[in-house]
Amino acid sequence: NQTLELAEAMNETIAALHVMLGENATQVLQLQIDVHEWQQTAESNRAVIRDRLQGDHILRSDFAEVQLRNADLRNLDIVYINWFLGDFSGANFSDGHIGESSFYDTNLQGTDFTGAMLEDVDFIGSDLSGADLSVLSHNGVTWTATICPDGTNSEENGGTCWNNI
Repeated sequence: NQTLELAEAMNETIAALHVMLGENATQVLQLQIDVHEWQQTAESNRAVIRDRLQGDHILRSDFAEVQLRNADLRNLDIVYINWFLGDFSGANFSDGHIGESSFYDTNLQGTDFTGAMLEDVDFIGSDLSGADLSVLSHNGVTWTATICPDGTNSEENGGTCWNNI
């Protein structure tokens, strides 16, 4: 009887493991589909940006929902660009020039702006927490409902983030 009970318990365990393997296989398949979709989105975003690049310049464009996490955007001249609902978390804008441009509701967490020149740039409803704005040139930067690099809100800091870098 004990042997039969043990065998029955082992069969139940094997059946449960089989079900778990099937569920894991389904999750792996879904993850593969998700990765493929993310890759297609990234390629599409790169194509859109490549279409608007002129040498080392991005000029006069509006970009919505661009996902460029950890992108290397160093030394670029970005002029007359409006970014809407994008994600540039961890991106590197160092040593570039951003002029006459706006970031609307854009994720800029951990973004590197060191050595960049910001001229007439608007950060509106964007999140700059953890961003490096410590060594850059700037003229005419405005902050509206923006999360500053230190995590505070520009509205609570007199409409600026310069004192909260």
